[in-house]
Amino acid sequence: MTENYHFEHDGKTFTMTRSDQLPGGVYRSAYHSATPDGELWTLVEAATAGHAGSLEAIDEMPLAELKIIFEAWQKHGQAAVLGSGPVLGSGESQSSSV
Repeated sequence: MTENYHFEHDGKTFTMTRSDQLPGGVYRSAYHSATPDGELWTLVEAATAGHAGSLEAIDEMPLAELKIIFEAWQKHGQAAVLGSGPVLGSGESQSSSV
């Protein structure tokens, strides 16, 4: 079993499912989102499902903190290998070449 991603907020530790462990259908849904922000929230909601308090902690975060968490979560699960992902707060998608 691979290690989930853990983050801290207000002195407590929370968990997200690794980005590379989410089902393909989650990424398909994110891809078909109308906006990059829709992509982001599709992924965040799927990654926090089943992890008590994690989505609520993210909901309380300022955007700058959320950006740090989201980027670290993607790196932890090596999601960039998929080739694209939302750029938090930019309104654009990014592409990476492998």
